Amino acid sequence: MDLSLFTCRNTVLKNLPQLDFKTVIHHCKLVQLQPGEVVNDTDMNIETIFFPIDCIISLVYESFNGKATEIASIGNDGVMGSEICLNENPSKFTAITTHAGWAYRMKKSAFLEQFNNLETFRYNILNYLQNQNTQIAYTGICNKLHKLEQQYCKFLLLCKDWVQGELLFTQEKIAYVLGVRRESITDTAMKLSNAEIIDYQRGKIQILNPQALETHSCECYHAIKSTLKYENVIPQTILYKTA
Repeated sequence: MDLSLFTCRNTVLKNLPQLDFKTVIHHCKLVQLQPGEVVNDTDMNIETIFFPIDCIISLVYESFNGKATEIASIGNDGVMGSEICLNENPSKFTAITTHAGWAYRMKKSAFLEQFNNLETFRYNILNYLQNQNTQIAYTGICNKLHKLEQQYCKFLLLCKDWVQGELLFTQEKIAYVLGVRRESITDTAMKLSNAEIIDYQRGKIQILNPQALETHSCECYHAIKSTLKYENVIPQTILYKTA
């Protein structure tokens, strides 16, 4: 399959100059991730990097008592495993596919080579890591201060930005990601469905009224969205040196 068909779908890669993009994509393989697929487990060394295209990967913290909660979501504006450039290995969290779809897969050795050799690629990766840290901070604030309905709406809105079409989630999967009981998610989804804000049927969620969903969400959605949106940010001084 021609990888260039998906060029514009991952922000970290599409923002690269053409020659640098071709250099990086040469080391990538297009793969399809399945829902529930663990791409890296807690305390395991990160050996593979993923650039999501239309899938979503969640970083989940699992406590000793078996409870779990998401600390960050990675969509087509991010990278899973990029923290290895900061010597963050093994992983502190479980990386699990929460929405099926396509991604670029890259071996750790190739990733580190391009990170060290290409200044534009290095800039994008470090910029994303900084943005992801901000997302993690907002997630902690949201989990502490905001109601479940607000967290649920924020989760759906972020997923909508990353996925085209219906969202393929079971209530059990969302409950796992948000670290709450499935019954609580079911009640929240039913309330939004009765208000004709979403439509939920057999593991498929369709957002009927995005504006109303934003109203029921919290300020964390726009804060995270603005943080992760960083198109055309490579400084001209770097582009000039690589030209």
